[in-house]
Amino acid sequence: MKSIFHYKLNNYDEEYYFIYDRLNRVNFDTIPSFRWIKQQVDAQKNDYVLDAGCGVGHHLNYVCGGIAEGVGVDSSEVAIRIASTKFPRYRFEKQDLQNLYFEDEKFDKIICFNVIEHIRNQDLVMRELKRVLKKKGIIVIGTNIRNSLCWKLYQMFITEHTHEHEFTAEEFMKFVSLYFQVEKTAVLSGVFRFKPPLVWLFHYWLKGDILVRGRKV
Repeated sequence: MKSIFHYKLNNYDEEYYFIYDRLNRVNFDTIPSFRWIKQQVDAQKNDYVLDAGCGVGHHLNYVCGGIAEGVGVDSSEVAIRIASTKFPRYRFEKQDLQNLYFEDEKFDKIICFNVIEHIRNQDLVMRELKRVLKKKGIIVIGTNIRNSLCWKLYQMFITEHTHEHEFTAEEFMKFVSLYFQVEKTAVLSGVFRFKPPLVWLFHYWLKGDILVRGRKV
């Protein structure tokens, strides 16, 4: 199966981000996880949204929808360069999520999807996200479910070797609750790299993402 798709994600190099840029050129409204995140953020005109681990910028652009102001941060210069070129309406900066430059309580809302599993010191990142989120602000965060059939099959098609630590759904909800008041959770699918009918199998039967909406109290 790997030979069909030819995607091997081993390093955060230029090829890694150009692959994701190409694969992100889809209608995110058709992707259950992305659609849920956008609904939970519910971006408004006066909101200031942070995309923590923005990659090449598609997700920030989708969630803000040209309505809210947003900034994306990522540790990759390649990703920031691509995002800044593609989505000049938003600001993109190279930053380390473990040591953000922003002042306390800067953002109304934060999104962080398919990022935390890539980071070794996950507790430090969560403390930083909590610090820069306004009181009563909303964070929508999600990751793949490590023991899901969806993720195991996904690895057969696209080999992803950049994860540091993955969670079961239960572990992730407990982890987020250490830092934020958990308000809603969902088990959905963010797989969008396959064509119908294969993608429908992931979306409706093999759901592999755990998503949490939390609030800073």
